[in-house]
Order: sequence, then C-alpha cells, then structure tokens
Amino acid sequence: MSEIRKRHVCPDGCGDEFYTTAHVVQEWLVNGLGNFISTDNIALETSHGSDDDNYWRCAKCGREAIILDDAAYEGSFEYGGYHFVPYRKFEEHDGDFHDVTGRTRSDIAFGMSTYDWGRYVYGFRDFYDKSGNSNADIFRCVENGKLYFPALNELFEYNEPCN
Repeated sequence: MSEIRKRHVCPDGCGDEFYTTAHVVQEWLVNGLGNFISTDNIALETSHGSDDDNYWRCAKCGREAIILDDAAYEGSFEYGGYHFVPYRKFEEHDGDFHDVTGRTRSDIAFGMSTYDWGRYVYGFRDFYDKSGNSNADIFRCVENGKLYFPALNELFEYNEPCN
C-alpha cells in the first residue's frame, strides 16, 4: 500500500483546491544595482513546494483548511486520489429505490463520473474492486466527509434520511 499523505480539507466541504505559498525560482531583468525591472517568465523551478505548516486557504470559500490525521484513514481504500470507508448497506428505513434516488445528487465538483463533466476516471466495478468487494452500498469519503452511493456511471452524493 502506498504511503498516505496528510490531506488538507475545507471545513465546509467545498473541495480540494487551496491557496498556499511555495518558493519559486524566477529569472529577473535587473538594473546595475540589482533592483527588479521585469520578468518574462512565471517560474523556472520550484525550490520549495507546499508544506503542512503553511497557511492553506480554501480556493472556493476562503476558510482555513484542516488537516486530517492518520486515524481518519483507518479501514479505508483509495480510489481516484480519495479515500473511502465502507459506511453501511441500505436498510428498510431508507425506503425503496425512488426514496433512495431522491436523496442522491450528482457531485459535479467532486467529479467521479463517466460523463463529460467527470474530472476523474470512474468505473462502478473498479470502485468495488478497490473496496475489497465490500458489501456496503454507501461509502464515506475521508477527505470531505460526504457519503457516496456508487452507481453505474457516477459516484452519487448521498444524504442520510432524517429519523
């Protein structure tokens, strides 16, 4: 199994894009005293990338990111760069197919789909294979805390019924 890196997440579940600092090397045009005049390039290389100790700001809402610890990943499997934990099977209180699908929605920002808006390669059978052929119907994403229901062409976000 590959080493699990600590993941930064938005406390509001916005997604996984953040602004943070990195140190880059740039070629500058300077005057005879070494004062900056201009640059024709963005960066030649990165001398120091993002670091957990940096301030990470959600690109969508601006809130400071939180870091998930290793315990959050216990019992998880990786799929599409995210980690999932089998949550539970559908039960009688979930209702029939109509009730269940009424509590699902396409999570376009998450992007696990075979449709043209998909950002990641998704396959129903591949997802279950990665899960160790779990018998769960619902999975929790470690990184954003949301529940998902694997379907043929996409991983639907699932909202628990109110008791």
